[in-house]
Amino acid sequence: MSILKINPMSAEEAYRAKNEGKLKNHVFPKGKYEFKVYSAEAAISKTGNQMIKVTLRLEAFKDGKPISNLTNDWLLLEGKTAYKLRNFCESIGLGDDYANGEIDTDLMKDRRGVADVYIDKSTDDRYPVRADHTEEVPKIFIPDKNKVNDYVVDNTRVKKPVVKNEIIDDAIPF
Repeated sequence: MSILKINPMSAEEAYRAKNEGKLKNHVFPKGKYEFKVYSAEAAISKTGNQMIKVTLRLEAFKDGKPISNLTNDWLLLEGKTAYKLRNFCESIGLGDDYANGEIDTDLMKDRRGVADVYIDKSTDDRYPVRADHTEEVPKIFIPDKNKVNDYVVDNTRVKKPVVKNEIIDDAIPF
């Protein structure tokens, strides 16, 4: 048996160490952001309802450099939040497909739209409980993340970010 000396990490330190060197997932302030559909697939909710799970790459600029954030949204086909599916389809240019009553998730990939997002604050005092309620699972670090409130149907209401390509060439031919 070997006993090793270690430097224990908190859950937050372990999370940060795990993600060191990877593409940073920036948490954007509340607001409207352009997005690109990273993936879309048909799924069934925990309650048995049909839905579409979409992964969006939110895009913005920070200090003149483009940054992005992956976030998921679950669009129910029926019920209280079915309006989000309609607005999502309108935002990415599939409003006619929606109106015709048929949606192909394959057509959603790589399309662009605008989403109204907010920050879902983590609460470090969450303790998941086992199904048999006999024991608490150890505390885990859950980072803040962006969630979609709704989709912007009229994309002209949001000023789209523009990347300025500044090329300086001193060799001007005359």
